[in-house]
Amino acid sequence: YCSEPLGTEPDYDDWWLDQCGLSGGASGGPWLQPVDSGNGPIISVNSWGYTNQPGMAGPRLSGTTAGCVFAKAKGQSFTTVSGRGAIADC
Repeated sequence: YCSEPLGTEPDYDDWWLDQCGLSGGASGGPWLQPVDSGNGPIISVNSWGYTNQPGMAGPRLSGTTAGCVFAKAKGQSFTTVSGRGAIADC
């Protein structure tokens, strides 16, 4: 995990963790802010980074959008989702 001050990536206006050294295998991991005892609202997910410098970026998720997507995913079973995924109407 990375725990550092949250910034923004100016070229894309995504959230940015400047010194985070996570790699591509961390994609999709949640960003919680603020964190209290390991819990907090999801504001982003690990999405991308540059190959020539440290750092990890994630899209800005609004609380309502992230919550809606999570609720839709939580309500699905693996037997009802086929193909490459499911569509969440948020």
